[in-house]
Amino acid sequence: MFPTNSGYKQSVLGRIYEAKLEGHEVFVIGLSNESAVDEQNSLPYFIENDSVVDLRNTYARSWFFELSNLISLKPRYASLFGVKQFKQKVSAIIDEFNPEEIIAESLWAIEAVPSASLSKTTLVSHDVVSEFLSEMQGTTKDWKRKFLFWLDRCKLPFYEKKIFNQRIKGYLFLTIEDMNWYRGRFELDKVNVTSNHLFVNPVIRNVNFEVPFLLFPGSVEFSQNKQALTWYVEQVLPLLCEAGTSPLKVIVTGKVSSKNEQFFSGYQNISFSNEISRDELDQLYASCLCVLSPIISGTGIKIKILEATQRGIPVVATKMSSKGIFSENCFVADDNTPEQFAKVLYACISKQYMHEVQ
Repeated sequence: MFPTNSGYKQSVLGRIYEAKLEGHEVFVIGLSNESAVDEQNSLPYFIENDSVVDLRNTYARSWFFELSNLISLKPRYASLFGVKQFKQKVSAIIDEFNPEEIIAESLWAIEAVPSASLSKTTLVSHDVVSEFLSEMQGTTKDWKRKFLFWLDRCKLPFYEKKIFNQRIKGYLFLTIEDMNWYRGRFELDKVNVTSNHLFVNPVIRNVNFEVPFLLFPGSVEFSQNKQALTWYVEQVLPLLCEAGTSPLKVIVTGKVSSKNEQFFSGYQNISFSNEISRDELDQLYASCLCVLSPIISGTGIKIKILEATQRGIPVVATKMSSKGIFSENCFVADDNTPEQFAKVLYACISKQYMHEVQ
């Protein structure tokens, strides 16, 4: 069971696919607080229609809920998934299916699990939640949402203490670093790092050597990405220019505000595609020299970088952004310094041109 507000995450689908390959019967419960159904949010072929149910939480979208949540000790998303009527629906499905094990994908999803089923529940934590909330608080423009994220950050230590002191079957994390972060704070046992195989198709590479470019897949509206791109153009790019390398065009995908577009307009060869379709992104993956991942802050695994490597796209990454990613397609700097990143990027680009010559 997992939240589907932002779609069926590829990492979750990957773990479902692996479970099916191992011969398990899998029943999927999608949890959503959105009233509308995303038409593009379709399940892949390996999940039968009669083995999935999408639950829509229509009980918590009210002013009364929002006001009562202000004085609740639970973070907002935990309260959303913990609504009594919603939990009763989940409980009925669990009673009918009677699974040997329940996988709750996210700290919020476990709130919907009935107390009687916690002993056979494994929690998959996708990141360090406090860092995620800090990121959202820093990037959102709406002051009301900014306040709610700040409030959730204040509530989170008490909520996490409750969750990680429960007697559940075990805990899984996407990276060793995240696992050690939580284990050190809550003295957890029964912890492990889960599989990070995504359910994605490989891309047939057709690199554009006539007009070569680098790809930065991620919206600069997230402060982590804006910081990374700024670090690249201000500290890495000058080193490449000093070495006699002509600055290559960088295409940045994802939403961009006019303010941020103006911010980067003074830097050479930065181009924004804004939000694009999956097919358009695939074309950029296929034709770029490599993917840039100059991220120097944050926690959790970088799913877009993991996706690129698993689709056969070379990625140049800082040590920070390569956490949890083990692939021959990932060119990792020895540390998070501009000098090391420039060195690895130069080596990766040279390898692409050598391959073309051969």
